[in-house]
Amino acid sequence: MHAFRHELGHAWQQQLKTSDPQFDEKIERIKNKKAEFWERLTSSPNYDKLDIINAEQKKILSIYGLDREYDIDELISECAAEYVNGKPRDFAREVIEILKEK
Repeated sequence: MHAFRHELGHAWQQQLKTSDPQFDEKIERIKNKKAEFWERLTSSPNYDKLDIINAEQKKILSIYGLDREYDIDELISECAAEYVNGKPRDFAREVIEILKEK
C-alpha cells in the first residue's frame, strides 16, 4: 500500500503543477526544509557514521524520501504516502500542509 500511496503523491504533484499558481514558491519552501535537515545533520560530529545518518533520516521521514541526491518529487511523494496513511510524522505533515495552502 505504501507504494500505491507514494505513486498517488506523484500524481497529486502533477495536478498541483498545472493548477496551483503558487506551486513553485511552495516547492522552494519544501526544498529549504530539506536543506535545513541536511545542514543540521552534516554539522553533527557524527556525520561520518553512516548508521547514524540513516537512523536520523528514518526518524524524520524515510531514507528514500530524504536522500540527499534525489529530487524533491521523491520527498513529496514519501510525505504524501505517510500523510494519506493517517500517521504522518511532523516533517511529512508540514510538507503536505505547505502544498495544501491556498
